[in-house]
Amino acid sequence: MKDQQERPKTRRELRAEILARRENRDANFRRGEAISGYKKEQSERAKNKKLAIRRRKISFFLSVLAFLSILIFIFLGQFIASFSVSKADQNNINLDSERYSKIINDYFTERPIERVISFLNKKELIKKLQSSTPEVKDIEDISITGISKYKFKILFREPVASWVVEGKTLYVDSDGIAFEKNLSAKEPEISVHDESGISIKDGKTVASSSFLSFIGKVISASRKNNIHITQVRIPPLSLRQVELKVEGLNYIIKLSSSDSAEGQIANLRKAIDYFNKHHTTLKYLDLRVEGRGYYK
Repeated sequence: MKDQQERPKTRRELRAEILARRENRDANFRRGEAISGYKKEQSERAKNKKLAIRRRKISFFLSVLAFLSILIFIFLGQFIASFSVSKADQNNINLDSERYSKIINDYFTERPIERVISFLNKKELIKKLQSSTPEVKDIEDISITGISKYKFKILFREPVASWVVEGKTLYVDSDGIAFEKNLSAKEPEISVHDESGISIKDGKTVASSSFLSFIGKVISASRKNNIHITQVRIPPLSLRQVELKVEGLNYIIKLSSSDSAEGQIANLRKAIDYFNKHHTTLKYLDLRVEGRGYYK
């Protein structure tokens, strides 16, 4: 039995073993080829994905770069910006635009960062304008008209009365601010003659807001009562009373700025009707005491 198990293999058996080993090797080779192809496909997909990600990053970077370039261009453009000025009411008659443009440019020279409109301190710019040109009330709008070009629409004060003092005519607006240049479309109908002797300077408050409010209410109430005031006079050393001249009357009317303008004008209307009816000649009519009237 032992001799039979250890006997040498025949050529046929050896040939069969060689063929069997070749088949196994070929099978392993074919399986390896299949695995290698799959890995190769996976590698191509990974490369394409990485390439797409890289392209997106490059596109994003270029977009950001272009955006920043535009911002820098706009930012630098504002430092060489030019300014133009117009009136808010579109009536540019007698407007010295170069004068206001120079003041605006001087302001931006002192504060270059504020040339970037988002950093502009509008209140300080208005103060700068008003210090040299008190007729300016506000800046209504700032618009871009071109590359590095800005247009300022300025709102100018509207006078409620002209104020004559020391031979010089100044205008007064509803805020009680005096100014020399009237750039509104209309001239005030009322002329205030100041004989109070109180000093007045261009750009300074002439009187309290309540005093000017009183004058405004007097004018408004007189129109409602069909009374046409032609002149307002402030007598010497006083800002608590005014004297009026009325169209068609040869006498002066005295009013107190401490009492109701509407009430005094209502009394004035009654007094005018009474004296006209009785053909009474007067030198003055004093309505400063509420509910009473004194005349001479």
